[in-house]
Amino acid sequence: TVSPPLSALAKDPIMGPPLQSEFRDIILRLNSPIKAALLDQSRVVCGVGNWVADEVLFQARVLPSAPCSSLSDKQLDAVHAAVLRVCSEACACQADSSRFPTHWLFHHRWQKLTSGSMASPIGRIHFDTVAGRTTAFLPTLQLKGDREAGKATPAQPASAARGKKRPVACSGASAAISSVAGEGDTSGAARAGADPGADSGGKKRRALAKPVAKVDAAAAGFASAESGTAPRTSQEEGGRGRGLAPMADAAPTRSRRQLPSGGRAPTAGVSRQTGQPSPSLPTHSSG
Repeated sequence: TVSPPLSALAKDPIMGPPLQSEFRDIILRLNSPIKAALLDQSRVVCGVGNWVADEVLFQARVLPSAPCSSLSDKQLDAVHAAVLRVCSEACACQADSSRFPTHWLFHHRWQKLTSGSMASPIGRIHFDTVAGRTTAFLPTLQLKGDREAGKATPAQPASAARGKKRPVACSGASAAISSVAGEGDTSGAARAGADPGADSGGKKRRALAKPVAKVDAAAAGFASAESGTAPRTSQEEGGRGRGLAPMADAAPTRSRRQLPSGGRAPTAGVSRQTGQPSPSLPTHSSG
């Protein structure tokens, strides 16, 4: 049996190369540059080094910095074929570079350049850093990925995930008010579709007023529950109209034991409980 680190290696491009369809599936799931994928010994194939990766991509006419997921099926098939061909020919030459084919990029890349460009018999060679390695390529011959939009990867695009919105949960008060308001909406729809001549004796107007009253009552009840105060009664609302403070809004009266020593309780001309002049306090007549 094979043990690590050999068992962690990807398929051998000569002894057991990956199938064309398998090669596509692996590459299309990646967003890294295609050269980085070829250099990863556990990802696609093993045994591909820096100069081999540049040679493969030069012969496949693919830009080394092109994202894997942007490559078309035709480009992926060209990369797959170039990997098998370059590795097989290099091994057949017993790693003797003088026997490599003359049209290979290999013969013109060794100029100790990490950036810039230079002229060569095969075209102008540019140098850059891709996947952390010095990279030689010919931008006039090697192209970016040309996969159509929407076919870049089998995964779901990020724009679809961003378009989804999470439902917003309503509070208990809002949900209850909405349910009561829904009754009013139903009545309103019935009112919009009803025959105007069907209203007789004011029955329709009284029926339509009930949902509105339910909405007001529900809103007042939930507002009071959230604020911690009891809803105002009709008597208290009447007292407010006469300028008298209702019990729900009145401040609690301090007892004599809470008063400072020697202090006197504040006097008032009107009783807080009855709304009438207090008999224990002096009052002034209008005359």
